[in-house]
Amino acid sequence: MSDSTAHEWYPGELEIWRQKEPLKVSEFSAKHRKVTLGAHQGDWDNSITPYLVRIMDTYNLPWVQEIVIVGVPQSGKSNGCINIHLYAIVYRGGNVKYVMLPKENLAKKIAKDRLIPIYRMCAPVAKKLSPNPDDTTASRIAFRDGTVVYPVWGSSPSEISSFPADDVFADEVDKNDDLAGKETNALNLMEKRATTFRRPKKIKCSSPAGAGSLISKAFDACMEQLDFHAVCPFCGTRQQMVEDNLTWPGQMDLLSASPSSQPEVDPKQLLNDKSARYACAGENCGALWNDMDRDRAVRLGDWVPRTRVARPVSVGFIIDAFICPDISLSEYAAAIVKARTGDLSDQIDLDNSYRAKKYEAASLGSISAEYLLKFRSELPRNLVPPDTARVALMVDTQQASFYYQVFALGYAPQVRMQQIRHGIVEQFADLEGLLAETYRDHDGREFRIAGGTIDSGGTRRGYQKHSRTVEVYDWCSRNRVMIPLKGVHGRTGDLLSYKDITTFPGTNKKIPGGLKRVNVRVDIFKDDLERRLSYEPDDPQAMSYNADIDEAFAKHFTGETKDEHGDWQHSKKSQRIDYWDCNVYALAYREMVKLRIPRKEKKAPVAPQPATQPGRLPSWFRNR
Repeated sequence: MSDSTAHEWYPGELEIWRQKEPLKVSEFSAKHRKVTLGAHQGDWDNSITPYLVRIMDTYNLPWVQEIVIVGVPQSGKSNGCINIHLYAIVYRGGNVKYVMLPKENLAKKIAKDRLIPIYRMCAPVAKKLSPNPDDTTASRIAFRDGTVVYPVWGSSPSEISSFPADDVFADEVDKNDDLAGKETNALNLMEKRATTFRRPKKIKCSSPAGAGSLISKAFDACMEQLDFHAVCPFCGTRQQMVEDNLTWPGQMDLLSASPSSQPEVDPKQLLNDKSARYACAGENCGALWNDMDRDRAVRLGDWVPRTRVARPVSVGFIIDAFICPDISLSEYAAAIVKARTGDLSDQIDLDNSYRAKKYEAASLGSISAEYLLKFRSELPRNLVPPDTARVALMVDTQQASFYYQVFALGYAPQVRMQQIRHGIVEQFADLEGLLAETYRDHDGREFRIAGGTIDSGGTRRGYQKHSRTVEVYDWCSRNRVMIPLKGVHGRTGDLLSYKDITTFPGTNKKIPGGLKRVNVRVDIFKDDLERRLSYEPDDPQAMSYNADIDEAFAKHFTGETKDEHGDWQHSKKSQRIDYWDCNVYALAYREMVKLRIPRKEKKAPVAPQPATQPGRLPSWFRNR
């Protein structure tokens, strides 16, 4: 063939035909990955997070098309997925690859500040980057061999519908509000675009969040599901680590149905002392692992499928805090102690960030009026119980009236809830009267309303010029201890969020001094109320009501039930639920102020007085 007809090979073509090293993902990562952020910077070391090796190498199995990783924060799951992504660029190049992150600004920031630097520090990937600077941006990253990486997010950017992709990597899907509760979303669209290819690869990882957790749902749908089993470095027993075997000083009965049986333990002290231990489940062993022993046990362990499946198309892994080197046993134990005080946010954190499971409150089903009445206390109306830290007012706004409840909140850490009064008033002036009232306990200590919330809504009727929201905002601007509240449905997102309100709705009229409105995920607090009503009345986490509540009050708790999807529905449209709503607001208020509630001061012990010694007679008296 003459020189004039010889084909000149372009760098991208040479790269496609160049023979690749026969490496698995874990081997490729150990050889080429540089970690630029976090506690373990430098060359990637598989021995630090040994449980990621099996997860990464599952990508190399030709029959596996989907990998689902349910992992707690600090578990390295995202870094493991980035290793898979780098491997895909080198070994499965030439096509579009999507990297999905929770929000648009976060996707572009991570692409610019994390992904592109990682590409440049991984030699096999850096060689493939396009020399054109316009090809390396926060919204599109192109390579010499035709590979294009699109950072995308949950609000369905147009790129997803434009290009099929052979690799899809979705990180922290449960933190993406645009995905939750929608039949058609960007994640579904990305997965459909991947089906164009014969052997697509879809990687999903996230910490679970909420009852509608997408990552938990994806794991449940996997053909093969795996749990990690550690191996005791002392006796060699293979075991899945469970909370039953976690122990710490002062612990009595970890799994007791009543948290009152758990002695008071300071979570901060437990964390500082690093005193938690894990008891080996091996017969005749009983070794108590410290954190170093736990790390050795994890390095010796491996993944075990719940049910073995030949050539599974989808594989799911669960990484809980027990096997993570950056989460000490004492941190896990401290999270359990905090959750047992009854705080909703602490219980959600324990499930999501340590157990790697979605939070699900106990379900009672339908609450009957007779059932609720068993939570009546012996305290008469208006009497404040002992050990009260503050008194608060909750108001549900109706078109012609206000339903209210007054609650006493106990001292930290349990912050017990006792309802001491309820009723209906007609005017805002009546609410101001409640704010001005004085309440007393058995010892005569006086309390005034220290704060509270009022529903900012209310239905507008045809003959009215404005909704009650304007009136509520105006009243709150003059009674600053009360905060307007707006209920937000759904279980994903923050429990509470705050919004600055500067003008009255529908006008340009400024609110004097402005207002801060709290937005409340009411479905989650309804779950919490249901959970508290599932306890026995004498349990410290249970709700308690004054002795004068009656069946008419209790019926307000019977109008809402959960449907087959676990969503709250007003099942009895004719049944009022205002006191139920006030109770939900009370639990939200508890969450709002719990960090400002002090612990009860312990009285200093009185020093024992020396016993009076009998007088001694002087010697001269005996010798007189």
